[in-house]
Amino acid sequence: MRRLERPPAERYTEGGGSPAVAAAEPRRARGAAYGLVAAAGGAVVWLVAAGVIDLSGGLIVAAGVLGWVIGAAIRAGTWGGAIHAVDDRAGAIAAILGLVSWLGGSFLVYLYSLATLPASALTFAERLAAQPFVDWLGPQLLPLAPLELAAFALLGWYAARGGTPSG
Repeated sequence: MRRLERPPAERYTEGGGSPAVAAAEPRRARGAAYGLVAAAGGAVVWLVAAGVIDLSGGLIVAAGVLGWVIGAAIRAGTWGGAIHAVDDRAGAIAAILGLVSWLGGSFLVYLYSLATLPASALTFAERLAAQPFVDWLGPQLLPLAPLELAAFALLGWYAARGGTPSG
């Protein structure tokens, strides 16, 4: 029976200790750019899920998936495929972009709902003036919106942090 010189897992560590952490600096601007693209795409997906399909309770799952995608995009842009320590700043950026994506998607749903309002004698501009976005958004916030916002922010934060705990 042939014996290995060292356990297979040691090839992923420096000096046989804890897992190697990338020495390269994070590319935060690139990570934020990737996250912005994912957040913009998430807003369009939110329009389809909330406005066109009207998922209602399923929006919590959609929010979690979109938050995760935003976080993963930020992690990929910031670190590439490099092993790195847990990155709380990337997580914070992902949480913020998740909330921005939700707000942008909600604004698109607002525009869609006004554009497709049946049997309205008002023009689109008159409908916008008659019901401002903030007035429309208020009733939309309950009962599920807090859970949607939490799913967007928390799963984005968790996915973006990634990395290897250093300790």
